[in-house]
Amino acid sequence: MNSIIISPHCDDALLSLGGLLINKVLVPEVVVNVFTKTNWTISGNGEVDKITDLRIKEDLQSFASLEISTKYLGFMDASLRKGCENKSSKYMEITHEPMIDPICGKLFDVIKNLIKKYKNVENWFFPLGVGGHIDHCILRDIAIKSELTNLKYVYFYEDVGYDDTESDEKIQTIIKTLPLHLTPKTYKYQNIDKKLNILENYASQINKSLLAQVRRTYKKRGGERIWGKPGNVINFLQ
Repeated sequence: MNSIIISPHCDDALLSLGGLLINKVLVPEVVVNVFTKTNWTISGNGEVDKITDLRIKEDLQSFASLEISTKYLGFMDASLRKGCENKSSKYMEITHEPMIDPICGKLFDVIKNLIKKYKNVENWFFPLGVGGHIDHCILRDIAIKSELTNLKYVYFYEDVGYDDTESDEKIQTIIKTLPLHLTPKTYKYQNIDKKLNILENYASQINKSLLAQVRRTYKKRGGERIWGKPGNVINFLQ
């Protein structure tokens, strides 16, 4: 399948779609990491350049084992942007329209240029924004507002790592706010340990607690769930 994954941060693609990637159900042309400039680690904040380089190195190592190409756009993540600096409550509890974030104008143009560059790619994967992280929600809304959903097959993956406390009812509430008719499909797989082993490469971002959360999501779903237009998502996971 010719496809591209848009990942908010280094680690999100494998957290949310690792089973699909490991089992070659999804073989993307490239994984595009967007908000890669950061000072955040699971153990606390550090120097921007060093942390940015470290997180990209972890991502490259993880995807090299799967022979998948990656791209890094270099946008500042929420922890560095004005109004959100080091205040997780500011970007994990969205009370406003994500697209009013000042970063959106430039990012919108970059995503549209990616669509033009990869014009032969039909299948695009974006985060659903489960958990409410502003960076994830911005990318979801750009996918909708860029008219990409009218031109290509677009899928939204549930954001593993942010979804542990989210009920299906709350996820349905998110779906109902979107101007699209989406239906879910779960890709079920057996080798969760392979996914967890690769995720251990992200030592600066993922600890034992988060790995346990990923396992709980797996036990709840039996795999990974994506959303798309009814015919598209069903055909994709046949």
